[in-house]
Amino acid sequence: MDSIPARHLFDLSLEVGPPLDLRGADGTGRCVFHVPGGTFAGERLRGSVLPVSGDWLTTERGYSRVEVRAMLRTDDNALIYMTYGGINTLTAAIRDRIAGGEDVDAGEYYFRTAPMFETAAPQYDWLNRVVAVGMGKRTGAGVEYRVCEVL
Repeated sequence: MDSIPARHLFDLSLEVGPPLDLRGADGTGRCVFHVPGGTFAGERLRGSVLPVSGDWLTTERGYSRVEVRAMLRTDDNALIYMTYGGINTLTAAIRDRIAGGEDVDAGEYYFRTAPMFETAAPQYDWLNRVVAVGMGKRTGAGVEYRVCEVL
């Protein structure tokens, strides 16, 4: 095996609100970010992210663990619960550049996730058996992901 086969599932764009910051003076600990909305679009599904979503991020020294729970509503009105954990290595300097409006290339840091899905919608039942991987990019307004299904 030389590589892990995958195919594009959707691109995901999340708006991210200000944090509820529980971190200590050393900058480590938890931040909770509300996700007031967003969109996702791919060949097999598309729709919006409902405002009951959020990220329970934990920051350690040199990296953060993302812990996201999101409710997706497809264009045909199906509900999909998506969860994912992951790692990002955004430094304070990179976060400051993004906050200052700079479009920082995602190649300057590591940001990977592993989404899983839950739905009762018959047309998306196949998602219940999908493991996905995501590559993330921080933007001034939130986060963008390319999400691929592992085949």
